[in-house]
Parts: sequence; C-alpha cells; structure tokens
Amino acid sequence: MKKIKKLISSALCIFMTALCVVPAVSAAEYADGWHKDSNSNYFYTVDNSKLTGWYIIDGNSYYFNSSGVMHTGWLNVGNDYYYMGSDGIMVTNTTMKIGGKSYTFGSDGKVYTSQSTASTKQTKQKSSSSSKSKSSNSYVLNTNTKKFHYPTCGSVSDMKEKNKAYYTGDRQDVIDSGYVPCKKCNP
Repeated sequence: MKKIKKLISSALCIFMTALCVVPAVSAAEYADGWHKDSNSNYFYTVDNSKLTGWYIIDGNSYYFNSSGVMHTGWLNVGNDYYYMGSDGIMVTNTTMKIGGKSYTFGSDGKVYTSQSTASTKQTKQKSSSSSKSKSSNSYVLNTNTKKFHYPTCGSVSDMKEKNKAYYTGDRQDVIDSGYVPCKKCNP
C-alpha cells in the first residue's frame, strides 16, 4: 500500500512539474492595427489589446463595442444618435438619405434632423411658420405605428430598424405630422 501511495505521489509531482514547464496557450497575438476575425468583424489592436469605445484613427472617428468589434450603422449613445458608415467611419457634416429618409449630421457626428422624404416639405413649412420660442427635443418616430418616443424609451429597441426615423425639433410639430406620443415614455 505504501508503494502505491508513493507511486501516485511521484506521478502527481511529475505531472505538476510538467504543467509548470509546458508554456501556457495564450490568446492570439496581434500587431498594432486593423484586423478581421472569422465572422468578418473588424477590430483594432494596440499593444495586443482590442480597442473599445470611441477612437480617432488616421483622422476618422470609430466606435468599438465592449468586445472590441467596430460598429457600423446606427449607434445610440445616451440621448444621441450617430451613423457609422459601412467602413466604420462616423458620418459628419452632411445630409444623407438612409432607408428613404434624410438625416442631417453635425460636425460632432450627432444626427440633428431626420424626416421621411414624403413629409420633408410639410415639416419644413410648419417649421418656418412656427414661433421661435419652441423647444427642441430628440425623438424616435415609429413610421409603422405612427407613435413617437424618447430615444431612451424601451420600446425603441423593440422597433424594426426600417421603421425608425430620428427627429429633433418641437413636440407639437411631431404631433401635427400625425404621430401620437408613446404611452410608456410619454414624450
């Protein structure tokens, strides 16, 4: 019995020693710069670590999620909305059509106005005849249900992207355009 215990003890010591000698398998090491993973997601590494959050690379603004993947498409940060092109670069200083709707982006990349193509003329007419004392708020419009929401409303994440329109302006103008306030967030 003593011989078996000694044999097991010796085998265990040899095994433990081997674990210390064999190098541990580490995560892949990357040179600094752009990389593409097996799912065609792009990421950027510095000192073998993936970037997360906002970064300016070669003069362009990018956003990387908590896993380090470069974001494309619409991005909601707090109460602000941004649009990242298919190349991941934040859209700035322009008006562009996305999904049949026009969006205006400021120098900071935030979307400031959005209108469906059909209602642009009507909304501009109402805006020009409005008094200057109107308040300006950001809303997400559901073009399917004709309800409008605060960007932070839980219902916004349930909407299909094709039904979303982003609007910054006066609440009454949204109502006058045929939208009703969400009963959940009561904008």
